[in-house]
Amino acid sequence: MPYLNEMSLPSPDFLTCPIQPQLPAPTVPPPRLLLPPRRYVRRSRFVIAALFFIGVFGPLVFGGVWAGWSAFHLRLMLQSVKEHVAVGEILEAQGKLYEANIQAQEIQRGLRLTAFWREAPWIGKRLRVLEQAAQAGQATIQGFQDLTAVAASVQQAFVSVKKDGPLFETGVSSTRSFHDLSPDDKRALLGRLSQTLSQLRVARDKLAIALQALERVKQEESWLPFRSVLSSNMQALSTLKRQIDEGAALAEVFLPLLNSAQEKTYLVVLQNADELRPTGGFIGTIGTVRVASGDIQHIKFEDVYAVDGPVQETWKDIPPEPLAKGLGVKAWFLRDSNWSPDFPQTAERLMDVYLRERAMDSRFTIHDLRFDGVIAFEPRFFADLLRLTGPITVEGKTFTADNFFTQLQYDVEIGFRADGTPTAQRKEIVGKVGDVLLDNLFHQPSSRWPALLEIMTNALERKDLLVYVRDPKILALLDAHGWSGRTRESPTDYLWVVDTNVAAFKTDGVMEKRLAYTLDASSPTTTLSTVTLTYRNTNRVINWRYTRYRDYVRVYVPEGSELLSVEGAMEDDITKTGWQVKPGRVDVMRDLGKTVFGTFWSVEPGETRQLKFTYRLPLAGDRLQVTGYRLLVQKQPGARMGLTLDLMFGKKVVQATPGEDPKEFGDTRYRVSLPLEKDQEFNIRL
Repeated sequence: MPYLNEMSLPSPDFLTCPIQPQLPAPTVPPPRLLLPPRRYVRRSRFVIAALFFIGVFGPLVFGGVWAGWSAFHLRLMLQSVKEHVAVGEILEAQGKLYEANIQAQEIQRGLRLTAFWREAPWIGKRLRVLEQAAQAGQATIQGFQDLTAVAASVQQAFVSVKKDGPLFETGVSSTRSFHDLSPDDKRALLGRLSQTLSQLRVARDKLAIALQALERVKQEESWLPFRSVLSSNMQALSTLKRQIDEGAALAEVFLPLLNSAQEKTYLVVLQNADELRPTGGFIGTIGTVRVASGDIQHIKFEDVYAVDGPVQETWKDIPPEPLAKGLGVKAWFLRDSNWSPDFPQTAERLMDVYLRERAMDSRFTIHDLRFDGVIAFEPRFFADLLRLTGPITVEGKTFTADNFFTQLQYDVEIGFRADGTPTAQRKEIVGKVGDVLLDNLFHQPSSRWPALLEIMTNALERKDLLVYVRDPKILALLDAHGWSGRTRESPTDYLWVVDTNVAAFKTDGVMEKRLAYTLDASSPTTTLSTVTLTYRNTNRVINWRYTRYRDYVRVYVPEGSELLSVEGAMEDDITKTGWQVKPGRVDVMRDLGKTVFGTFWSVEPGETRQLKFTYRLPLAGDRLQVTGYRLLVQKQPGARMGLTLDLMFGKKVVQATPGEDPKEFGDTRYRVSLPLEKDQEFNIRL
């Protein structure tokens, strides 16, 4: 055994073992971690990702599915409502509307379940738009619920009318007419309809709120497919609201008149718009009608000359100077009494003159006759009624919507001679036609009454039908709806062109008329306006019906306007001025709270002429830039005219109603062209 060097051995550790040398500590490997298999790691990551996805996207998916499913069911409910209403099943429609209301609430609940997503920058806006639309939809449904409650009440009145306590089943079914009802039935029906007025007003107000809510929804922030749906729904709701407004307005005005147990007497005038006069046309036929509890107790029409004729030599009322000159008359008779374009003023004069002329006629004893109002009709209204009733036949002649007025004019102007009818009786056929038409209307089944109401509303809007009553409450309603023919106020600008046909036969029937209004408000200190009338006489032959157009025109503008120039005014027509056009004078006056420019002019057959008024408005351009601009253009009853506006401001047009053509956007001018079928308001924000 080799010798060991003592120095190579480790030093002994006397503390532990002084005899044995210390050995090196054994090497111990580090502890080994116990990891799960790799497949378990992948699953854990998947679970974490899934939990994250659910936590983040779950509210959006869950809420979206909830809202979408509810929207699907809502659509089914509304379709079912539409089907039930179409066949008159109002009670069933009410049940479906109740379910639809629940679904609308569920849509909102689902959208709220999207939680924090509603605050996200992009998708949050769209979710909030959907929520706003759902709220507006629920308001719409609630309005429909009130509306169907009204319909159910009306339907009940149509099916069974209360008589002597119990209900009987002979009431107003969809096939029965107003003529079929007894006086008691009519009173009961009108009473039931009057009771629904408050419900109808509530429904109307709720739908108005719903429409406002829809209009506040920012369509540009919604998803593209939803925009078209929202737009179509807004249009449909707007149309429905307009129809309800019209129906409620008609009910508010006419139900109290019809439902009155006290007998009411009205003067009825038929105005011929082909011979245009300020409130619609020449008064050729006059009548009286007495109504009580919806029943016509008496109705009679006659030629206006039958009223004027007996006092021809003794009547002393002095006509306005333009009428005296244009018509060549010395007295102001009933037939020419609609001189004021303000129908309430004209109506009061008509009633006064009628009673005074009758009092002077020894053949009549009027005793205590007192009128409660005046009703004026235009031919177009009768044509619309004939489209509803169909043709009628009187004395072997067939009158349709297309030939009604032409046939009637021929009979009273020419045809009566061939028939051997005395001149004094030539207009009796008008009364006979009216009687047959009225009888046909009263025999219309109740299913067609809504169409009749629409015709009446359109006629009132177009001023083919004017109503004036002395009852202040009902007159206030007529004024509020613009149905009384009263002169209206405008806070900024105003325009009303009033033609008076003076001895031009029925030539208004062949005239093409255009009104152009230009405004220059670009200067901060002054505002200039120009009214240009362009009239074309399309008839080329003078005959019993048409001739040269002779017109005394009045232009009503804001009070205080200053006339600067006139072009086209004439002294008289060329046959009376040596076949030369001689300039005429312009009358500047104040009437109905307006400044008025009036003058005469004439248009020969086949000729086109212009009449132009330039004036300074009593307002400055800088004021318009602060307050905005409002223009009211009133329509003359019976007139047919196109309107063109070209308004120039010193500041960019921000918003305008009615809107311009999009290609006209973005400048300091407002330009629009449209038919003037009713009073038209224009609102422009600068």
